[in-house]
Amino acid sequence: MKSKFAMIILPCLLLVRCATYYHLLGEDKNTFYTDQQKIILEKTLKSIDFDYGYSMDVDLNYLYPLYQGLTEFKPGDKELVRAIDGMNAGTLISYSEKIYWLKSMAAHKMRGYEKSGDWKNYTYVEKYLLPPIKYYSELLEKQALKKDKNYADQIEKRKKAIDRKVLLRMRRQEFEELWKYDYNS
Repeated sequence: MKSKFAMIILPCLLLVRCATYYHLLGEDKNTFYTDQQKIILEKTLKSIDFDYGYSMDVDLNYLYPLYQGLTEFKPGDKELVRAIDGMNAGTLISYSEKIYWLKSMAAHKMRGYEKSGDWKNYTYVEKYLLPPIKYYSELLEKQALKKDKNYADQIEKRKKAIDRKVLLRMRRQEFEELWKYDYNS
């Protein structure tokens, strides 16, 4: 009788323990996108049959096509134009630069993996994560340039500034990682 009781109660206790653990720690929340950017992201990605996610392995947000291959994507200019219809130029430019930031981060991580000889993660970023980000970034950039003709004069300077900020941020993360393991032991 006691063994039957234990066989019934034990799984229930494990279930409660797992649920409590999940409730206390919560799900892994990535804060790369603001709430407004997530709305734009979902709307625009849906229009070109893409979706988004986060890879904990390489600590990077990514985009991926839902139906096409990994290097050839569905032409999505017309659908994207409909999705961003009514969006002001400033919001579109800001969002486009955020996606360029993501592209720059992915490229920097890929170069870091190449330098360290981590070919598994290098290939993962190069073949699977970076091409859809580049494609989406280029689509958004083209639409931002169409919405604001003056943006063409500033775009290269702003891209260089983003690249510098990404480089500094990534170096800071590398330093903090080294500091955590070397000096806080």
